[in-house]
Amino acid sequence: MSNVFDIPEILDMIANNLDLDSQIKCLRVCKVFYTAIVPKVWRCAVVVLHTSHTRPGAERAFPSLEELERHKHHIQGLAFVPPVPEYLQLRGFCQLNILKFFGSLDTTTEALDKAIVGLAGFIIAHSSTLHKVLIDFSHYGSPSIPRILWSALGQCSQLEGIHLIGMTIPVESYPLFLQMCAKTIHLEFSDLNIPAWRPVYQQHNENDVSNGSSDDLVFTGPERLELMILSSDPNPTLAGCNWGMIIRHFCNLRYLTLREHDVDRNNAFFQTLSKEPWTLPSLHDLDVSLAPADDTSLAGLIRQMHQLVTLFALGSQFGPLSFKALTMPRGCKPNYANRLCESIEVLNLVACDNVTSAMVQTLLENCPKLLVLFATKIDMTDIAHGQEWVCGGLSIWYIHIDTDGQMDEQDPVSKKHFAEMQRNVFSRLGKMTRMKRLSLTGHNGIGIGKKKTLDLRLGAGLELLSGSHNLQELSFQHDTEQQIGVQEISWITQHWRRLNCVYGRLNGDDHIVEEMKAILEARDVTLMSPDDN
Repeated sequence: MSNVFDIPEILDMIANNLDLDSQIKCLRVCKVFYTAIVPKVWRCAVVVLHTSHTRPGAERAFPSLEELERHKHHIQGLAFVPPVPEYLQLRGFCQLNILKFFGSLDTTTEALDKAIVGLAGFIIAHSSTLHKVLIDFSHYGSPSIPRILWSALGQCSQLEGIHLIGMTIPVESYPLFLQMCAKTIHLEFSDLNIPAWRPVYQQHNENDVSNGSSDDLVFTGPERLELMILSSDPNPTLAGCNWGMIIRHFCNLRYLTLREHDVDRNNAFFQTLSKEPWTLPSLHDLDVSLAPADDTSLAGLIRQMHQLVTLFALGSQFGPLSFKALTMPRGCKPNYANRLCESIEVLNLVACDNVTSAMVQTLLENCPKLLVLFATKIDMTDIAHGQEWVCGGLSIWYIHIDTDGQMDEQDPVSKKHFAEMQRNVFSRLGKMTRMKRLSLTGHNGIGIGKKKTLDLRLGAGLELLSGSHNLQELSFQHDTEQQIGVQEISWITQHWRRLNCVYGRLNGDDHIVEEMKAILEARDVTLMSPDDN
C-alpha cells in the first residue's frame, strides 16, 4: 500500500487546514510536503522594505528579488508596500490575478515618475491575467496621473475590479479613464480629483465624452461603483456635479455606494445624477449610509429609479420626501415599478432622525418583498392600530418595539388594553415564519440606554411565536425589566430548534438566570447578557 502522503488530495486537505506559519514549517518536513505546500505559501506575496539595524539608512526589500523570481509562477496576489523599482521590472507572473500598489514615502517628482512608469509596464506585462487592481497614490498628495497608466489599465482584458485612491485625473486622460471604467465591473474611488471636467464636457456633444462619436458612449460597465470621497477639491458643489456627470454615462450601473461627509458635495451629486433624462435604468441598489444630504436631493434620486431592491440610508437625512418617493404611486411610466416599496427587499433606516414610527409601520404594510429591515424604533401602539403587515418573508428584524409609557399601572382598563396590544404585536411577529434574527430593542450601539420592549413571557404573547422555527438569534439588549423564567426557556428550546444565541438580561434573579443558562447551553445556545460584556 502506498504512503497516504503520496496522495495529492490528502496533502491538499492538510495544507488547506494550516495557517501560514504552519505551512512554512511543513516545507521542511520532506520533498513531498514541499512540493504540495509551496504553491499555497506563495499564493499571495507582499513586497516590503526593511530598514537595516546594523547599517543606518540602508534598506532592503523582502522577499528578495531572487525568491520572487523563483516562485513567481505560484503567485496569484501581489502587493508592493511601497514600490521597489527593481521589482516592477519582473515579468512572467502567469497566475497573477490581484495587484496592490501603495505609494512610497519618497514623494519627490522623480520617485513618482519612476513609480508610474514601472507600474504601467508591470500592468501591461500581466494584462491578460489581472482581475483586480488597487492603486494608492495618496502619499504623493493626489498627483496628476498621466495617460500611460490609464492606457495600461485599459489593456487589461480580464479586469473586474479597480480601487483608486488619492490621485488627479488630468484633462487629457479623460477619454482613457472613461474607457477603463467602461471595461470594469466594480469600481471603487477614494479622493479622486477631476478638475475642469465641465469645460471638457462642454467641448463635445452631451452624448460624447470619449472621442467625438456619440456611439462610443454606450458603456456596458461598471455594474458596481463605490465612491468613498468624491474629491478633495475646495469647491464641493463643482466636485459633486463633476462626479454626477461622469456617472450618468454608466448606463449599466446596478449598485451605487457613496461615503462622502460633505453635505454640499452630496447634494450636488444627487441633483446632477437625477436630472432628466434618467440614464441609469439598471440601478437598483443604493447605499448612502453616513452620507449626509438634504431629504429633497435624496428623494429626487430615489424618485428617478426604475426599481429599488436595497437601500442603506443609515444616519442619512432620509425623511418625509424620500419616504413619499418610496411609497407613492408613480403613474404609468414605462419600465417603472408603480411603487418602489413593492420591489424593495433590504432597508436600513437606523439613526435617521426624520423617520417616524408611523413611517416604519407604513413600510411594513406596503413592502411585500421585504426580507431585511433595520430601523431605530416603532411604537407598539402604531403596530396594534395599524393594518396587517404584508412582508411575510421578513427574515431579519432590528427595530426597537417600544412599549414604554403606554400603560397606566393603576388603571385596570389601561392594563387590559396594553395586554391586548402586546398580543396583537406578538401575533404579527408570529406570522413572520421565516424570521432568523429578531432584535426587539434595535441595533446594538444605536440609542444605547434603558429600553423597554415586549414582555417575553408565556401568557403575555410569547406562545404566539411558536411558528418561528427558523429563528437563530433573539435580542432584547438594554431591556432590564424582563422576567423570563425556566418555563419560558424550556418552551423556547422546544419550539426554536435552530436558535443559537440569545442577547439580553433574562431575569433580575441571578440564581434563576444560572439555571436557564444551563438549559440553553445543553441545547448549544449561547447566552450573552450585559454582565458578559
